[in-house]
Amino acid sequence: MSNTWNTNLIPSILALTLLASLNPAFASAADPTCIGVGAAIPIDNARALELKNSNSGAAIRANVAGKIDRIFNVQCNSKGTCHDHFEIKLGPNDKDVLEVVYSNDFGDLPKLQVGDDVQACGDFINTSAPPKAGPASPSGAIIHWVHKSTCMDHETGFVSVNGTLFGQDKDRKNQACKKGVAPRE
Repeated sequence: MSNTWNTNLIPSILALTLLASLNPAFASAADPTCIGVGAAIPIDNARALELKNSNSGAAIRANVAGKIDRIFNVQCNSKGTCHDHFEIKLGPNDKDVLEVVYSNDFGDLPKLQVGDDVQACGDFINTSAPPKAGPASPSGAIIHWVHKSTCMDHETGFVSVNGTLFGQDKDRKNQACKKGVAPRE
């Protein structure tokens, strides 16, 4: 048997691999890497639920995955920035939920449906008490900044819906964040 097939196939495989690494459109969105304080953060729903129940008000990087349980109304601020709000189920209990807050400035999400698979990487905040910017989350905690960062001192986040990556549509600006403090891991 000849090795011609294998010899001819190898350059094609290498070319496709190189193309995928250079062009994000060919890259797989099914398994993006969540970065926090310079290191990869694995999906850890148990950690997010532990933080939610601890009543900690600190912003902490988190990577969670679950199914959409509820969809809230889109909310827009006075600057015209709109945010999708939806809740994902992280565990077996009714209160094992987390609200995802996604800024449409970084690209539109698809029409969300209850049961959609979601992975979210961003800043976790326990919101059982009303924050300065609005009412408390009905889920008791949120994950936000689930998009490309426009600040050089803040890690990029993302949201993946049914295996498709969102939140990467805006060009990164080389500027410091307004608050200047990135969340701790």
